[in-house]
Amino acid sequence: MTVVVLPFALRVQAQTQVQAPLTAQAPVMHEEPQPQYETATKQRAAMPQTQVGDATIALLAIQRTGRLAAPAQPMLGVEADAAYRRYLKSFDHPIPAQLNSSVGEVGAGAGTQN
Repeated sequence: MTVVVLPFALRVQAQTQVQAPLTAQAPVMHEEPQPQYETATKQRAAMPQTQVGDATIALLAIQRTGRLAAPAQPMLGVEADAAYRRYLKSFDHPIPAQLNSSVGEVGAGAGTQN
């Protein structure tokens, strides 16, 4: 019988570690091994249950209360003037009585022109 040692096996053997005995080692108790699925279910039971949408509800509550909002800052000078002019210019064009809308029409999407 010939034993062949592969090159990677030498590296594996060199990396093995030996545990040194403890000075006050407790007596070895032979317990029956526990199945892995039981420990996995115990670990899952310890994790809190997260409901779908909990994070969204929490973020919306923070936004609603303004608890993390920065202090209000005034709009100064040129920016305020430009914003007010845009607001006033919006009244130059009358609101049409009926808008040409493609909602509900088959084959009429946002990219089509009428």
